[in-house]
Amino acid sequence: MIVDILGNLLAIKVHAANEVDTTSATPVFQEAMKRYPTLQAFSGDAGYQGTAESFVRDQLKLTLHIAQKPAATKGQFIVIPKRWIVDITQPHCPHRSIKFRLSHH
Repeated sequence: MIVDILGNLLAIKVHAANEVDTTSATPVFQEAMKRYPTLQAFSGDAGYQGTAESFVRDQLKLTLHIAQKPAATKGQFIVIPKRWIVDITQPHCPHRSIKFRLSHH
């Protein structure tokens, strides 16, 4: 899921749980750029280091800023910069309300 700084959904892809986020993110970055070509950078958490980070740098010629988790003392809640934007958007996404049934043949 890619959202703007206000939490507005820009692009989304639902993928199988056995797919790695950093790899599955590349078509979502492409879709966001296709729809919003004036985007200048992206932010993500440490789960997007690697493939997604190099894809954004090498293919889109932009930067994927990786938010580092600040050091915390035991039991202390620490906010990861900008991550809250995606976290507050997720409960409102249409895909959460879709009901489906898998049938095996």
